[in-house]
Amino acid sequence: MLSNIDIDQLTACVGRAMPGLAPKRVAAYAERLVAETDERLEPNVAEWIAGEPLSDIWLGQYCMGLVMRIQGRGFLTALEALNCYAADPAKGESLIWRVSR
Repeated sequence: MLSNIDIDQLTACVGRAMPGLAPKRVAAYAERLVAETDERLEPNVAEWIAGEPLSDIWLGQYCMGLVMRIQGRGFLTALEALNCYAADPAKGESLIWRVSR
């Protein structure tokens, strides 16, 4: 759970990152991120919201920047994969290595 993240700021950033998503879905997605994201990743979420460079928070073999480079995708996709990895490394690793085609 992300206890120090402003839900309104997160919702606004998610909306910008996913412009085709309906506002209700954006809000629900942001709420799910706050409720379900591993607290160790909170600094990266705060940095993303602030538009700051992401710090290297290593969970096992991976950090946000590395996952984003591996996937060639954006922050939210990498966050989902790294969060999954934190809970279940085998499942998370398969998400991390699922690259865009």
